[in-house]
Amino acid sequence: MGRTPTALPISLLVLVLDLGACVDLAKVDPGPRFIDDFADGSAPSWNRFGPWRCNDISGGQKGSPDAGAVDAGGSAPDAAGASTCNLALENPGDDDKQALESTFTLDDPLDGVREFPGTEIVTRTVSGTVDVTGFTQLVFSTILESAAPPIPALPDATQFLVELGCSAFPSDPLAVQAVSYTLNAGWAELRLSLSGFTLKNTSRNQSCLALLDSIHFVVMPGLADGASTGGTLHIDNISLQN
Repeated sequence: MGRTPTALPISLLVLVLDLGACVDLAKVDPGPRFIDDFADGSAPSWNRFGPWRCNDISGGQKGSPDAGAVDAGGSAPDAAGASTCNLALENPGDDDKQALESTFTLDDPLDGVREFPGTEIVTRTVSGTVDVTGFTQLVFSTILESAAPPIPALPDATQFLVELGCSAFPSDPLAVQAVSYTLNAGWAELRLSLSGFTLKNTSRNQSCLALLDSIHFVVMPGLADGASTGGTLHIDNISLQN
């Protein structure tokens, strides 16, 4: 004889339906997406991104992607041959095994023209773009410090910027946010709101976050004509979070 299915009590059925109605999968926090903690070397933990490089900037312009850039363990001069960056892993990091450091010197030749040299640490996607609109913060640990004498110290007005690249917009490819930092301090964890990254054409801000193809940590000392400086930028534990 077949068994007659037992109907769910009305109270239990209402509870099941109510629980289902309370779960909005679109709002579930995916947890942090670690871009890199440098524990396994200079290649980012998120394999959508390629190796980190350091790159010198002249006049605030980067020119072609990674022109003259070097991977960890190397150094490269800029076009004038005076500014250099040297990228390497350091031990320890911010409460972990390793971090990334870029040691740099910057020089604005005495020629009557301010060239605004700067330096950056950058990673680019291996191919295509990534969509980070499911997150609200870019989180990382950092130290920015001046070089030891006789190299002139970084000016107090040195700008530290983070840039998110979206080359899908060739005329406006970088969403920028200034970083508030303390020069020559120890490790500090910084949390930058993704909504604070802005393009010149701000109507494209969200579109840029959906088409991300590079991440840049940039130091711009704003040197006077004929001045020089140097320092080290340390970066660790980079992630996207909510």
